[in-house]
Amino acid sequence: LFLFFSVRSLDAQVIQTPSKLEVQEGFFFNLKCNYSSQYQSYLWYHQVPGELPTLILSISSEGSEEIKGFVARYLDKGKESQLHCPAAQFQDSGNYFCAL
Repeated sequence: LFLFFSVRSLDAQVIQTPSKLEVQEGFFFNLKCNYSSQYQSYLWYHQVPGELPTLILSISSEGSEEIKGFVARYLDKGKESQLHCPAAQFQDSGNYFCAL
């Protein structure tokens, strides 16, 4: 299971970690975006190579949101967002994007 992580943003300075990740099926993974400024909401996308990105979930307030087996967190007063997958499956392979 391979995961690649990219960022889509306006003019924000973004630090993304990790940029590449290999995970065994059934194991968890975490992705994180840190922004230079505070933002009100974040979007997380998954893209299978050769297909269009699909929205996993959006989060717009302090706390967390869980959808489709993923958990997104809005942290540090809007300067950080994390995506957590508690048990990776083969279909989770692909590219992940955090966007504003």
